[in-house]
Amino acid sequence: MIGGVSLVLLGLFGAGKTRGSVVGFRVAAAGLLQIPLLPFALAGGGDLVGVLMLTQIVFAAVIMPKPQLATS
Repeated sequence: MIGGVSLVLLGLFGAGKTRGSVVGFRVAAAGLLQIPLLPFALAGGGDLVGVLMLTQIVFAAVIMPKPQLATS
């Protein structure tokens, strides 16, 4: 469930983002990926939620393909 929401958010964000830097895109994507996990983290989700949050951040920072952005 969390993965599906994350993929939809990334798809929408990637489609709407056409300018900027790759680093800025990755930072914003990492932040967006945390949104579906925030309710679980605030409810005291424990170690599993922490691992999921770190996994999402690593994915956005390292694994996710570099987007083709126009720089200006």
